[in-house]
Amino acid sequence: MASVSSPDAGLERSVAAAIAGDAGAFAELVAASQSAVTSIALAICRDVATSEDVAQEVYLLAWRRLGELRNPSSFLPWIRQMTRFTAKTRMRDRGTEDRHLGAPSYGALDDLLAQAADPRPGADAELLHRERLDLVADTLSELPDESREVLVLFHREGRSTRQVASLLGLSEAVVRKRLERGRRRLRSDVLERFAEAARTTAPGAAFTAAVMALTAAGAP
Repeated sequence: MASVSSPDAGLERSVAAAIAGDAGAFAELVAASQSAVTSIALAICRDVATSEDVAQEVYLLAWRRLGELRNPSSFLPWIRQMTRFTAKTRMRDRGTEDRHLGAPSYGALDDLLAQAADPRPGADAELLHRERLDLVADTLSELPDESREVLVLFHREGRSTRQVASLLGLSEAVVRKRLERGRRRLRSDVLERFAEAARTTAPGAAFTAAVMALTAAGAP
Protein backbone atom coordinates (compact mmCIF):
# COMPACT_ATOMS: atom_id res chain seq x y z
CA MET A 1 0.00 0.00 0.00
CA ALA A 2 0.98 3.62 -0.19
CA SER A 3 3.34 5.43 2.08
CA VAL A 4 1.87 8.22 4.17
CA SER A 5 3.71 10.86 2.19
CA SER A 6 2.60 9.67 -1.25
CA PRO A 7 -0.60 7.67 -1.33
CA ASP A 8 -1.21 8.36 -5.02
CA ALA A 9 1.94 6.55 -6.12
CA GLY A 10 1.34 3.57 -3.86
CA LEU A 11 -2.23 3.14 -5.11
CA GLU A 12 -1.29 2.93 -8.78
CA ARG A 13 -0.96 -0.85 -8.76
CA SER A 14 -4.35 -1.25 -7.07
CA VAL A 15 -5.92 1.15 -9.56
CA ALA A 16 -4.52 -0.77 -12.53
CA ALA A 17 -5.75 -4.07 -11.08
CA ALA A 18 -9.18 -2.64 -10.31
CA ILE A 19 -9.50 -1.32 -13.87
CA ALA A 20 -8.86 -4.87 -15.01
CA GLY A 21 -11.81 -6.00 -12.88
CA ASP A 22 -10.07 -7.05 -9.65
CA ALA A 23 -12.65 -6.43 -6.92
CA GLY A 24 -10.07 -7.08 -4.19
CA ALA A 25 -7.90 -4.29 -5.56
CA PHE A 26 -10.89 -1.96 -5.61
CA ALA A 27 -11.57 -2.85 -1.96
CA GLU A 28 -8.01 -1.69 -1.22
CA LEU A 29 -8.76 1.62 -2.93
CA VAL A 30 -11.93 2.04 -0.90
CA ALA A 31 -10.17 1.27 2.38
CA ALA A 32 -7.36 3.69 1.55
CA SER A 33 -9.59 6.60 0.54
CA GLN A 34 -12.87 6.17 2.42
CA SER A 35 -11.86 8.40 5.31
CA ALA A 36 -11.13 11.26 2.91
CA VAL A 37 -14.22 10.64 0.78
CA THR A 38 -16.65 10.50 3.70
CA SER A 39 -15.01 13.51 5.36
CA ILE A 40 -15.34 15.61 2.20
CA ALA A 41 -18.96 14.55 1.87
CA LEU A 42 -19.60 15.27 5.55
CA ALA A 43 -18.07 18.74 5.25
CA ILE A 44 -20.61 19.55 2.53
CA CYS A 45 -23.68 17.65 3.78
CA ARG A 46 -23.05 18.11 7.53
CA ASP A 47 -24.83 14.83 8.23
CA VAL A 48 -22.97 11.56 8.87
CA ALA A 49 -25.60 9.25 7.39
CA THR A 50 -25.93 11.38 4.26
CA SER A 51 -22.16 11.59 3.89
CA GLU A 52 -21.92 7.80 3.91
CA ASP A 53 -24.74 7.50 1.38
CA VAL A 54 -22.90 9.97 -0.86
CA ALA A 55 -19.64 8.07 -0.42
CA GLN A 56 -21.27 4.78 -1.39
CA GLU A 57 -22.76 6.43 -4.46
CA VAL A 58 -19.32 7.82 -5.35
CA TYR A 59 -17.62 4.44 -5.07
CA LEU A 60 -20.29 2.71 -7.11
CA LEU A 61 -19.84 5.33 -9.81
CA ALA A 62 -16.05 5.07 -9.56
CA TRP A 63 -16.18 1.28 -9.98
CA ARG A 64 -18.24 1.67 -13.13
CA ARG A 65 -16.09 4.44 -14.57
CA LEU A 66 -12.56 3.37 -13.59
CA GLY A 67 -11.78 2.70 -17.24
CA GLU A 68 -12.03 6.44 -17.89
CA LEU A 69 -9.13 7.12 -15.51
CA ARG A 70 -6.18 7.53 -17.87
CA ASN A 71 -3.56 8.12 -15.19
CA PRO A 72 -3.69 5.66 -12.23
CA SER A 73 -1.80 8.13 -10.04
CA SER A 74 -4.73 10.54 -10.37
CA PHE A 75 -7.17 8.30 -8.49
CA LEU A 76 -7.34 10.44 -5.34
CA PRO A 77 -7.85 13.79 -7.12
CA TRP A 78 -10.40 12.10 -9.39
CA ILE A 79 -12.45 10.64 -6.56
CA ARG A 80 -12.20 13.84 -4.48
CA GLN A 81 -13.68 15.82 -7.36
CA MET A 82 -16.40 13.21 -7.84
CA THR A 83 -17.24 13.35 -4.13
CA ARG A 84 -17.59 17.12 -4.03
CA PHE A 85 -19.78 17.13 -7.12
CA THR A 86 -22.00 14.30 -5.81
CA ALA A 87 -22.36 15.83 -2.35
CA LYS A 88 -23.24 19.27 -3.71
CA THR A 89 -25.76 17.71 -6.08
CA ARG A 90 -27.32 15.81 -3.18
CA MET A 91 -27.62 19.00 -1.13
CA ARG A 92 -29.11 20.92 -4.04
CA ASP A 93 -31.66 18.18 -4.69
CA ARG A 94 -32.51 17.94 -1.00
CA GLY A 95 -33.05 21.70 -0.86
CA THR A 96 -35.45 21.46 -3.79
CA GLU A 97 -37.29 18.61 -2.12
CA ASP A 98 -37.57 20.53 1.17
CA ARG A 99 -39.10 23.49 -0.60
CA HIS A 100 -41.69 21.25 -2.25
CA LEU A 101 -42.55 19.48 1.01
CA GLY A 102 -43.05 22.71 2.96
CA ALA A 103 -42.99 22.25 6.74
CA PRO A 104 -40.12 20.20 8.21
CA SER A 105 -40.72 16.67 9.43
CA TYR A 106 -40.52 15.96 13.13
CA GLY A 107 -40.08 12.22 12.73
CA ALA A 108 -36.44 12.31 13.82
CA LEU A 109 -37.35 14.23 16.98
CA ASP A 110 -40.11 11.75 17.76
CA ASP A 111 -37.66 8.87 17.37
CA LEU A 112 -35.17 10.57 19.66
CA LEU A 113 -37.80 11.15 22.37
CA ALA A 114 -38.97 7.56 22.10
CA GLN A 115 -35.42 6.29 22.54
CA ALA A 116 -34.88 8.55 25.53
CA ALA A 117 -37.82 6.82 27.21
CA ASP A 118 -36.78 3.34 26.06
CA PRO A 119 -35.77 1.16 29.03
CA ARG A 120 -33.74 -1.28 26.91
CA PRO A 121 -29.95 -1.40 27.52
CA GLY A 122 -29.18 -0.27 23.98
CA ALA A 123 -31.29 2.87 24.22
CA ASP A 124 -28.61 4.87 26.06
CA ALA A 125 -25.98 3.99 23.49
CA GLU A 126 -28.29 4.94 20.64
CA LEU A 127 -29.14 8.23 22.33
CA LEU A 128 -25.43 8.99 22.76
CA HIS A 129 -24.84 8.18 19.12
CA ARG A 130 -27.63 10.56 18.07
CA GLU A 131 -26.17 13.28 20.28
CA ARG A 132 -22.80 12.85 18.60
CA LEU A 133 -24.37 13.11 15.16
CA ASP A 134 -26.15 16.30 16.18
CA LEU A 135 -22.90 17.68 17.61
CA VAL A 136 -21.09 17.03 14.34
CA ALA A 137 -23.81 18.77 12.33
CA ASP A 138 -23.99 21.78 14.65
CA THR A 139 -20.21 22.16 14.87
CA LEU A 140 -19.67 21.96 11.12
CA SER A 141 -22.27 24.70 10.67
CA GLU A 142 -20.08 27.03 12.74
CA LEU A 143 -16.89 26.37 10.77
CA PRO A 144 -15.59 28.11 7.65
CA ASP A 145 -16.18 25.98 4.56
CA GLU A 146 -12.47 25.41 3.95
CA SER A 147 -11.88 24.16 7.50
CA ARG A 148 -14.60 21.53 7.68
CA GLU A 149 -13.11 18.63 5.76
CA VAL A 150 -9.64 19.31 7.17
CA LEU A 151 -10.86 19.28 10.77
CA VAL A 152 -12.94 16.11 10.35
CA LEU A 153 -10.21 14.24 8.51
CA PHE A 154 -7.55 15.40 10.96
CA HIS A 155 -9.32 13.67 13.85
CA ARG A 156 -10.25 10.63 11.78
CA GLU A 157 -6.66 10.13 10.63
CA GLY A 158 -5.04 10.12 14.06
CA ARG A 159 -4.30 13.86 14.15
CA SER A 160 -1.77 13.63 11.33
CA THR A 161 -1.47 16.81 9.29
CA ARG A 162 0.83 14.96 6.91
CA GLN A 163 -1.78 12.30 6.16
CA VAL A 164 -4.53 14.88 5.79
CA ALA A 165 -2.37 16.88 3.38
CA SER A 166 -1.70 13.77 1.29
CA LEU A 167 -5.32 12.64 1.16
CA LEU A 168 -6.63 16.10 0.27
CA GLY A 169 -3.81 17.08 -2.09
CA LEU A 170 -2.78 20.06 0.04
CA SER A 171 0.46 21.23 1.61
CA GLU A 172 0.94 20.67 5.33
CA ALA A 173 1.17 24.44 5.80
CA VAL A 174 -2.28 24.91 4.27
CA VAL A 175 -3.70 22.09 6.42
CA ARG A 176 -2.30 23.65 9.59
CA LYS A 177 -3.64 27.07 8.63
CA ARG A 178 -7.14 25.72 8.00
CA LEU A 179 -7.06 23.71 11.20
CA GLU A 180 -6.11 26.77 13.20
CA ARG A 181 -8.79 28.86 11.55
CA GLY A 182 -11.39 26.24 12.41
CA ARG A 183 -10.21 25.80 15.99
CA ARG A 184 -10.46 29.51 16.66
CA ARG A 185 -14.18 29.32 15.91
CA LEU A 186 -14.84 26.64 18.52
CA ARG A 187 -14.73 26.55 22.31
CA SER A 188 -12.23 24.05 23.69
CA ASP A 189 -14.92 21.80 25.17
CA VAL A 190 -16.85 21.76 21.88
CA LEU A 191 -13.67 20.99 19.96
CA GLU A 192 -12.87 18.09 22.29
CA ARG A 193 -16.34 16.59 21.92
CA PHE A 194 -16.29 17.17 18.17
CA ALA A 195 -12.95 15.37 17.89
CA GLU A 196 -14.38 12.33 19.68
CA ALA A 197 -17.52 12.37 17.54
CA ALA A 198 -15.49 12.62 14.33
CA ARG A 199 -13.34 9.72 15.43
CA THR A 200 -16.22 7.46 16.48
CA THR A 201 -18.16 8.09 13.26
CA ALA A 202 -15.21 7.34 10.98
CA PRO A 203 -15.85 4.61 8.39
CA GLY A 204 -14.21 1.24 9.02
CA ALA A 205 -14.20 -2.29 7.67
CA ALA A 206 -17.99 -2.50 7.76
CA PHE A 207 -18.22 0.50 5.43
CA THR A 208 -15.75 -1.08 3.01
CA ALA A 209 -17.78 -4.29 3.06
CA ALA A 210 -20.99 -2.37 2.38
CA VAL A 211 -19.43 -0.64 -0.61
CA MET A 212 -18.12 -3.93 -2.00
CA ALA A 213 -21.56 -5.50 -1.60
CA LEU A 214 -22.97 -2.72 -3.77
CA THR A 215 -20.32 -3.21 -6.45
CA ALA A 216 -20.39 -7.01 -6.36
CA ALA A 217 -22.63 -7.27 -9.41
CA GLY A 218 -20.99 -4.44 -11.32
CA ALA A 219 -17.92 -4.10 -13.49
CA PRO A 220 -15.69 -1.15 -14.34
